[in-house]
Amino acid sequence: MTMNQFLGHAQTADPSEWLYFDYKHLHEWFKDKEDFLKDISWKDLGFPDRKADDSTLWIGSQGAHTPCHVDTYGFNLVAQIHGKKQWILFPPGNESRKMLRATRVPYEESSIYSEINFFSPPKRILITLVNISRYNCFNFSGITLTGARVVTLNPGDVLFVPNGWWHYVETISPLAVSLNTWIPLPCDRFRQVEESLVKLLVSSVCRFDNKELILNPNEADITEDKNILNYVKWATHICTASDFDEPPAKKCRSETSACGDLPAGASRIAICSEDDFKELMSLKRKVVVDSVAAESDIKLDFSKKLINAMCAPDVLSKIRDHLLKD
Repeated sequence: MTMNQFLGHAQTADPSEWLYFDYKHLHEWFKDKEDFLKDISWKDLGFPDRKADDSTLWIGSQGAHTPCHVDTYGFNLVAQIHGKKQWILFPPGNESRKMLRATRVPYEESSIYSEINFFSPPKRILITLVNISRYNCFNFSGITLTGARVVTLNPGDVLFVPNGWWHYVETISPLAVSLNTWIPLPCDRFRQVEESLVKLLVSSVCRFDNKELILNPNEADITEDKNILNYVKWATHICTASDFDEPPAKKCRSETSACGDLPAGASRIAICSEDDFKELMSLKRKVVVDSVAAESDIKLDFSKKLINAMCAPDVLSKIRDHLLKD
């Protein structure tokens, strides 16, 4: 499909037939457009060294979306260029992880997905914006979602997504174009060790089960990667002893919170009210998926549980700490 065909489809397509030209590195797709590339800079947001080489392009028709997930590394800056995108965000932490049913299947390096379908939410989702520490998120009535932030990005808007924040993103105009850059954090070195362990563990399970159902379609066949163990060794090596002035978890939290004060004109996104979030989920309920589990979930029941157990944060952190001991 040519870009002209893509754009023509975007103007007439039903949201259920969306197209997404996503996660495209500018320097690869516009390498012969030097005048365009040199104008891409994030300096006005405090990052003069981040330019086209560090930026990715996202073009989607209405309905194009990225499933709810959290990025392992760094933090994210997103600039909306054309059209509108809706973001639903949830704060970091174990409560959100349990509430959103975090999973490493499908596996994608440095992305942890939620099992909840925000594009077409099931009716059993309960919307309760209360202190979730007082409630059991996995009650018999359904899934309780709390603490959501919802924002619509318009052309000229820039969104700062701190490290650890869960997010679902959907194009809500006929066409949307955005650019983003991920800003690395020093504590990414600790997470590289954990991600290398996840890759090693998932690749091991893939050798004994249906790898097509375990791996995300955009992920390379890691069972063919002969360097996974070397990647673990390399990731472990770059975590030097000087990193242990404070515990890794504390270091990551302090670095994320030390991103600086809000720039002029910026504002924090308020927690969405209970009524507004209920209405939003009702509008998104295009397809009912209450009763039948996905075929891949049925076939992978044990393998999925095994992967998620081995890749649980407390398990990974213990293995990492043992590897990094003198």
